[in-house]
Amino acid sequence: MSRQVPEVFGIEQITVTSGLDDSEITLRNAAWVVMEARGLSIPQVLIENRDAPGAVGSTELPGAELELRTSLPFQMTGGCDPDGVEYTDSRVGLRRNWTLLVQHLIRPSVDGALDAVYQSIDPDEDPIEFRIQFGTLEIPGASASEWTCNLPIILPGGALVAQAAGS
Repeated sequence: MSRQVPEVFGIEQITVTSGLDDSEITLRNAAWVVMEARGLSIPQVLIENRDAPGAVGSTELPGAELELRTSLPFQMTGGCDPDGVEYTDSRVGLRRNWTLLVQHLIRPSVDGALDAVYQSIDPDEDPIEFRIQFGTLEIPGASASEWTCNLPIILPGGALVAQAAGS
């Protein structure tokens, strides 16, 4: 898993500023990886038109984009740390990697959203700055040295949508 991250995802990356020490934590590295980020770019729009009493149909009202709540497929290994340095015991490594995530991303996001940047796989797209919060991991598949789970994410500002070319 860890050595294939650049080859599989190209330049696509999500970088979060740690709520613990302002360091930058990537969500695709040698120790853990968000397997699919498409869910971050699907706007959740609420449109509630009003019934038109005495008339057919309804009165059109503008929609509102809501915060985005989604869960992304996520894998974490204990084979190495985020920089690719191998652990001698992958069970201990998994524990250390999990502790890093909790300390830097999950606990700090309880107090508010963290700053983040999304870089698309499209090299012509500008990076998108946004705010992010993390929920409690849902861990349906786990072994002593690797987790396959779902990472709940909240984007208070809504979906990540790139600017149209020429805008």
